[in-house]
Amino acid sequence: MSACDDHPELPGPSSAGSVIPLPSPSTTASAKRAYATSWGLELPRRPAGPRSLVISGKRVLRVAKDEVEAFGISPLERQSSEPLLGARFGLALKDGAFVGLGTRELLLLPNPDDKRDDAMQLRTPRVSVFPGSQLFADRREERDIWVHHPFDSSLYRYEVAPSSSVLLPMKEVVELKDYDHGAFAGLANGSFVYSVGKQLYQIYPGGDAKKLGDLSELGAKVWRILPTQRIDQAWVMDETGKAVRVNLADHLRVSSTLSSPEAKPEDGAAASQPHKPFDTLSSGRYIARLLVKGEKDKRSWKLIVNDLAGKRILEEDLPPDPFDDGKAYDDWVEQVTKNFDLALADS
Repeated sequence: MSACDDHPELPGPSSAGSVIPLPSPSTTASAKRAYATSWGLELPRRPAGPRSLVISGKRVLRVAKDEVEAFGISPLERQSSEPLLGARFGLALKDGAFVGLGTRELLLLPNPDDKRDDAMQLRTPRVSVFPGSQLFADRREERDIWVHHPFDSSLYRYEVAPSSSVLLPMKEVVELKDYDHGAFAGLANGSFVYSVGKQLYQIYPGGDAKKLGDLSELGAKVWRILPTQRIDQAWVMDETGKAVRVNLADHLRVSSTLSSPEAKPEDGAAASQPHKPFDTLSSGRYIARLLVKGEKDKRSWKLIVNDLAGKRILEEDLPPDPFDDGKAYDDWVEQVTKNFDLALADS
């Protein structure tokens, strides 16, 4: 037998055995990639952190890819749009100005109702922000912001002002006593509250952290701390979605409670597979919970809003994301959640 040009003659049998040729891969056919389904997988809870949708008064800031847009609420119409490379998050300052965070700089958009001479658009160096980092507007200085990182037991203060530095210069550092990387929040009086296990601490910049008491009413790990309209109260929510509104000045006395979505019906009826908490947010008068449930062939979302007394104001089944095809891509979590963001206001 003679060999052709494309396939040279194979060597004959030897003491080491026969040589079996492997098939050569086709250069024209593209291999189909198989994906596992993601519908049955549990979504991780969204960490506390800056938002891509921010409300301040009658204005809304929307942070999109490489730009920020400001909208008026009544009626809903776009007022301005500014480029911002790598735009990721937004923040409302004490005077109602918006700050957009990009990968290279911060963009300050003044409140249009502010008639002061220094109320002008401004671009400044950026601040470092990591997954789970939180940003807070200072309640005393109108151009100051605070940054807290989930892996750090310090709190950093910056002034949004021009600088020749690559990063915005640090203005103050506050150490958080006993902090074990639990929940963290800023209150309207300028103080900060954080959890250590089931204990709550409160600290004012320039002062010492004070232990407030234990949260015996929660059965699971503290997930979020959220402010209310009263400076001496806060919502504390555990990982099941149960929340209690506590009085910080009264040994964490509970004023109202929100049941977990996983709680069994009071009539003893068999409960269906519950929705799980994915995100939560509060305003002065309301608290919102965004819930998600993965099923065999779909993912369903629900929005629940309660008032301070715990009364349910709104319960709405949300339409599914049309781009959620149930495939577990490498970035499936980001893809199926990017169109679900919370923004909440009292007005």
